[in-house]
Amino acid sequence: MSWFRFQGKESSTMGVILLERTCELYGKTRGQFLSIPGRDGALYLPQAREDIAMTLRCAVLSDDEADLQLAARELAGWLYGSGELVFWDAPDLTRQAYVLSVTGFEGFERWGEFQVSLRCSPYALGNEITANANETVIYEGSAPSRGQIRFSLAQTHAKIVAACGSQELTLQGDLNQGDAFVIDLDGGLVWCNGQVRNDMLTVGSRFFEVPAGTGCVQLMGQTDGVSTPLEGCYHYRPRWY
Repeated sequence: MSWFRFQGKESSTMGVILLERTCELYGKTRGQFLSIPGRDGALYLPQAREDIAMTLRCAVLSDDEADLQLAARELAGWLYGSGELVFWDAPDLTRQAYVLSVTGFEGFERWGEFQVSLRCSPYALGNEITANANETVIYEGSAPSRGQIRFSLAQTHAKIVAACGSQELTLQGDLNQGDAFVIDLDGGLVWCNGQVRNDMLTVGSRFFEVPAGTGCVQLMGQTDGVSTPLEGCYHYRPRWY
């Protein structure tokens, strides 16, 4: 039986039958066309994915018209605002969704159909996975992830470099033994001992994405020009188009 879960409530427990789901296959790419003098054609610079539109055609069964009216009031309180959206055919994947509108019931005394229009995140998220830094692993998903790099310093360092491929981020400042760090690649924040310390970022540092597939998140400490691997982990939720 087809069902969906929104804000932690499953449609079947609300007396709702999911008849049809229609949505865009994936979010359109938002980008910019840049004209360069002397170059034939424009250069396309992709920037981000747009949200996707989704419509759910649903129905409610009842014994009489009064039950339909009661169901309508309950649905008005449930199908409102934003929350995580889950479907029966991919119960381990969640997608952030915002309810745009819900139509009124159409049908007969014991059968009421309605439609839910939603605006959804371009990515469906899997369960959180932890991977060790400085180890080559297979990162799950079909889209690059933006998770958190977490580590504590076993000794004092002059610099810390986190990197993936050609992308890197460098921290410099008071990097003392025992300090606990969280580099939030999605939120664009560096936390040190529970305090935001983006002032430690050096010029040119960028919060990067980790591509899906085989790869490695590198985490290195530098002291007196010597680099040593640091113990740490990359925590992420796989992203799927």
